[in-house]
Amino acid sequence: MSTRQILMTAAGLLVAFSTELACGQTVGVTGSQSLQGIYRVKATGGETTVTASNGYVFSLSDPSTFTQSVIVPSGLYDQAVTIDYRKPGSPLSDFGTLQIYVDSEPPVVRSVLASRKPGGQAEVVVSFADADLKPETIIAAGFTVSKAGGSTITPTPVLHEGGTSVILTLVDAGVGAWELTVTASVQDLVGNEHAESKHSFMLTEGSLRGEQIEYPQYLAPEFKQDELNPGDRVDTRVVQLYYYRNARTLAEIINRSIEDLNQTAFDDAQKFAENARIDAENATDARRTQEQRAVDAAAKTRQMEQKIAEAKAALAKNKLETEKLAEEETQTENAIIAVTNGQPATLDAQIKGLDSKMLTQSQTNETLLKNIADKQLELDAAKKNDAAKVPALEKEIEVLRKQLQDGETQLTALKTQRSAQRSLQLRSEQIKLNRKRLTDEATALGDPTSTTKQNELTNQQQTEIAERNRLLTSEQAENRRIEEQFRREVVAGIADRNSYAKGKLNSRDPVTQVSISVVGESRLQLRGPVKGLNKICRMIHQLDSPVGQ
Repeated sequence: MSTRQILMTAAGLLVAFSTELACGQTVGVTGSQSLQGIYRVKATGGETTVTASNGYVFSLSDPSTFTQSVIVPSGLYDQAVTIDYRKPGSPLSDFGTLQIYVDSEPPVVRSVLASRKPGGQAEVVVSFADADLKPETIIAAGFTVSKAGGSTITPTPVLHEGGTSVILTLVDAGVGAWELTVTASVQDLVGNEHAESKHSFMLTEGSLRGEQIEYPQYLAPEFKQDELNPGDRVDTRVVQLYYYRNARTLAEIINRSIEDLNQTAFDDAQKFAENARIDAENATDARRTQEQRAVDAAAKTRQMEQKIAEAKAALAKNKLETEKLAEEETQTENAIIAVTNGQPATLDAQIKGLDSKMLTQSQTNETLLKNIADKQLELDAAKKNDAAKVPALEKEIEVLRKQLQDGETQLTALKTQRSAQRSLQLRSEQIKLNRKRLTDEATALGDPTSTTKQNELTNQQQTEIAERNRLLTSEQAENRRIEEQFRREVVAGIADRNSYAKGKLNSRDPVTQVSISVVGESRLQLRGPVKGLNKICRMIHQLDSPVGQ
């Protein structure tokens, strides 16, 4: 068996390798990593699915194609395959190693760069992250180029050597903003489809070129045709500005016929930079808005989680109080049974009976007190008028006081008994009220672990995750806009108007005979007769001087 390298497809990451087997052969599969999972054996007459781990041996009794399938992450794997040829009298075996690379990542566009070419053509370079593009899928149908106005150009794609980029050639592509759509028909070598994506790029007008003036070594003498003037000798000079660092304005002061040959591209670069800045600011605003939405969603999720946690704690506390209340109720019922002689239902009647007895006893005691007071008056009178009655009256008073004392004792006992029974009755009533309160509280709390509440929490958590994902997307969009703004501002910063004043050879003014080219912000290139160069250099020296000198 030969050693070979193959690619595993991304469609489920299932097909690992296949090899033709003869009748009675056995294949043992082992892996350098733990490739446990579902292995499918495709045999003649159908498919058998078995669960296996490393080293599982499959035996096929019919000629068939054996396919081992397992879901594994992306990466590089080594799998050893052993085939035993179990022919009668001649057991043979063969061994080989398959190196399997699992690729589940689709092609990803990294950058899109565009430039104009002579003849109205444009070239767009589409760079991908990996060098594994499938050449057969790099066709015109995979790339659509359209303009904001609706016009569409069919590009001619060519896969660049190395496989990391595709070069699109556009014919008759005008200046302005364009949009490139890379479709799902673009695939990598194992068939992973590119997720359709859109990318913007700009095409700007090329710079115009100034007319090249062919100077002779000497210009024609101004007055005398037979004389040679050294000042008419043509020379080239470069002048550097040190204080007045605006070469364009200075060149216009020297020669008002100066032209900006690249003004259109310069203005476009400034406009594109301004548009990129506006897009970046809008992306920042959108990111901030989405960030607030994500914060609000997270706060709502935390509130919901806190409410559920508080409800669980309150429900646990309610359950504990209910259990304690049940114990208290049992104790109270036992006490009521004890004081009512096993008849708890008669507690209210017994309390009313005690109230009646207490009232009767209280009235009896009051009568005894009155009788004692009357006898005391009789005793006081007898002591003054009839001493013989004193002993009898004292005895009667003593008997009455004894009866009053017994009555007071009886009344106190009745009050104690009544107080105990009334206390039990109040406890029983309070227990009923507490039970109703706990029941109502439990009903209001509901079941925080119910499917409905858990679904609500799950939905809110999913909402939070979605808002965070949208925030991540908006942050990525903002970063791309800021990067685009930086690129556009760099282009705008180095954009040159290509200012040029063409020298007029037949002019009688030596200054206008000189051709002036603006080089950057602080440099001028002069070409013309020496006398014109000298005048211009003197003029520049006078203008380019420190203030106050």
